[in-house]
Parts: sequence; C-alpha cells; structure tokens
Amino acid sequence: MEKVILFGLSHEAKRLFQIYGNENNQFDLNKWVIAIADNNKDLWDTAFNEKMIINPQKIMDYDYDKIVVCLSGTHAENVRKQLVCQYKIEESKVSYLHEYLTLPQEKIDGCKLLVDRKSALSCLEKNLVVAEVGVAFGGFTRKLLDIMKPRKFYAIDYFFADNPYLINCGGMWNNPKFRGEGLTLLEFYKKRFQKEEENGILEVKEGYSWEVLEKFEDDTFDYIYLDAAHDFESVSKDINVIKKKIKTGGIVQFNDYGFIHADSKECCGVLPAVNKFLWEAKCEVLYYCINGNGLDDLVVRIDK
Repeated sequence: MEKVILFGLSHEAKRLFQIYGNENNQFDLNKWVIAIADNNKDLWDTAFNEKMIINPQKIMDYDYDKIVVCLSGTHAENVRKQLVCQYKIEESKVSYLHEYLTLPQEKIDGCKLLVDRKSALSCLEKNLVVAEVGVAFGGFTRKLLDIMKPRKFYAIDYFFADNPYLINCGGMWNNPKFRGEGLTLLEFYKKRFQKEEENGILEVKEGYSWEVLEKFEDDTFDYIYLDAAHDFESVSKDINVIKKKIKTGGIVQFNDYGFIHADSKECCGVLPAVNKFLWEAKCEVLYYCINGNGLDDLVVRIDK
C-alpha cells in the first residue's frame, strides 16, 4: 500500500475525505494518507481528519511514495514547481487529485453512451480470446459466451468460501442457490458451463485475480471483463497486470465504475483506480454503459 502526502487542504481535499474517509469503505483514504502539506502557515501543526498539517519543508522528514496535489490550474502548477525545483522531489512522485476523480477529455471525445453493459458486447468483434475476471454465478458469463462467441474463454475467480457475501452460507448477494444444490460455488459454476468446458472453449482458473493473470503470456487477451475485488489496491493490482496481458488494441471493460456500491452503500475503489490508469495509459474510452444501479461500465481500448 502506497504512503501518500496530500498537498493543499483545498475544498477538493476536504470533499475527498468526506467521500473516502471511512474505514468501512473499499477505498479508505485514511490508510493511504500520512500527512497533509500546505503553504498556509496558519494551518501548520494542526490536524484535519486526524491527519497532521505540515510545513512543506518537512515533507522530506516522511517516508512517502507519492505526493498528491489537491489544487487545480495555476495553483497546482506552482506547487509542482515548488516541489520539484525548491525541494528537489522527483517529478514521478508528484500526481494530481483530478487524475483520480476525473477523466482526460481527449480520451472520451469519441465515447458512446449505451443503455446497459450487455449492449457493449454486441459492438465488439466475435471469435476473440476473452477473460472474465470475477465470474460469481456466471450470469454475465452466459451473455459473454452467447453474444461475443469467443474462441477461447477464461473464467477467473477465487471462488472462496470465506467471501463476505457467503457468510453463514447465505450465498452471494443473499442468493444461496448453489448451496441448495449441495455444491460449492466452483462446482456450481463448472456444472453450469459443463458443455463449454468439455468442448474446450471455457477454462476455469481459480485464485486471486492478479496472481492468475500474471501466469498468462503477455499480449494474450483480446478482451477482458474486470469485475473482481472493488477496493482501490486490488483494482490497481489487476490493472497493472492487465496492461501487460491485453493485446495492443485490446478491450478492457471495467464493471462497477462509480463512487457508491448500490448494495453495500460503501465507496468503491474502482473509479479512482481506473481514472488514474486512464490518465497514464495510451487508450480511448469507447463506451459508457449505464447499468441503472449507480455503478456503470467503462469500455476502454488499450493502445499501449
């Protein structure tokens, strides 16, 4: 987990704590931020949200990985120059808050709006090498197979019994149907897609998503549907591996792209992790899919 210093106790920074400053969220800002630097000396040695506000000259006293500038426009540029020129901080360690909360305009200029996530599948090529990362009961697997008709499909999931959704054998999303059949989730999934597995189209890979993906050769996949863990750290791990395993020009569809999880009401880490990646990557957002639950899908072509 990266250790972050925020620079600037701006309105945006305070809003960030309102959204993500809760230990129950899937992106708990308090676990990442170790201090807040600010040029306003009246704030020095006080605290905001239990984080110490420091003189920027004291930044080097901290063991940190990243400084996130919580300002915009010329103010942000002036802070960058202050950090790099005055304090000799590596420019690669400086990023900006808007890179986590917004998308670059030039990468969404050609984006089309679709009514749901399934609609994107009809817009994509057939006969591809496809991976679904996080398959649950296989509801969306069925749509991927029927609509995209992949020549090879990898179903990647941990299928773990200690999943918080499975507490007391209640089943995922309070749906115990696989328990009712006396099966584990893995057994249920494999039974559901027995035909596709037997004919060699579908192959199940069990384990943590980023670890399973890492075992594939680089440039393996034409299309990846990412719907695994939703905390910021896990999504970032998945993305770091996916950008190696997806082919140039390949498609990644990010599920549950939004702030608030519709069921748990927790803040998700998907949106800031995906946004940060899109600012850094050579890519284009093709489709924005409205799912009707407050958490949408973003379909991205990766150009590398």
